[in-house]
Amino acid sequence: MAKARSPLLAGLASRLHAADLSADDGGLVQYAGRLARRREGPRALSAEHLAPLASGYERALTAIQTADPDRVAPVLECHHAPVQHGKTTQIQAAVLRTLRHHPRAWIAYAAYNESTAVAKMYEVRQLCPGEGVRIDPSFDTGVEFRTREGGGVMAGGLVGGPWTSRGFDLIVIDDPYKTAQDAYSAAWRASVENAFWTALWTRRRPWTSILVNAARWHPHDLTGALVEKGWRYVRLPALDHEDRPLWPSRWPLSELLAIRDGRPARDGVEAIDPVPAKVWSSLYQGLPVPEGQAVFSPEL
Repeated sequence: MAKARSPLLAGLASRLHAADLSADDGGLVQYAGRLARRREGPRALSAEHLAPLASGYERALTAIQTADPDRVAPVLECHHAPVQHGKTTQIQAAVLRTLRHHPRAWIAYAAYNESTAVAKMYEVRQLCPGEGVRIDPSFDTGVEFRTREGGGVMAGGLVGGPWTSRGFDLIVIDDPYKTAQDAYSAAWRASVENAFWTALWTRRRPWTSILVNAARWHPHDLTGALVEKGWRYVRLPALDHEDRPLWPSRWPLSELLAIRDGRPARDGVEAIDPVPAKVWSSLYQGLPVPEGQAVFSPEL
């Protein structure tokens, strides 16, 4: 039988845990930066540009802690940030921060397939001990890990995932389409939307927030369908209407223009061909471009 801790030791542990959590008071962006420095060392850069997306996860945590949708409404949002601009890293930080503050929370993390979702949450699982999240060793698998307090994370493909086994306090969908071809397939779009409404929407609790992060390959993708129903769309383009870069410390204007417009060979530097317009618009700007048509409405 395990020996009970003395009240003195239990009190000390509680105070230390509270002091550790106080380091999160600066919000998700600050916490994600701390986590990035732990993972990347001096190469880590501040991701203040993602603050509008971080706000959704912070409000989602408050909704979990309050557990009263009449006081704190759950978050229903669709997000876009450009490729390689730190969005998945921030999502991983949001999952960790949620478990740190509410270790009884159950979190669903869905991607376009199981292997991708499991790999992203495996990285989170490996960081848990150093972030004060206590893992239950009796239930720690690739698809699911649990905390000692009774919460945990379940990872899987949005379509065909393990979602019907329990309810969730936070649901995150990160890139529901693997490629543009998937998003352009009406049959696959229907499968994604059907899985969302039948397998994940039905697993929410009254305070459960759902956040969808996705490249906008098609106007009638999952984001488009949800925005039509009134969900908020938070779009962070790589370049704004004045060609100001979103994250200049990592992606300066010259590099983004080279991607968008191409760059001729010069001074020993190889030429760079421009990406197709719909790739730039979808991956970098968050604006779907149907084949042979102009950029879709910025509201979607």
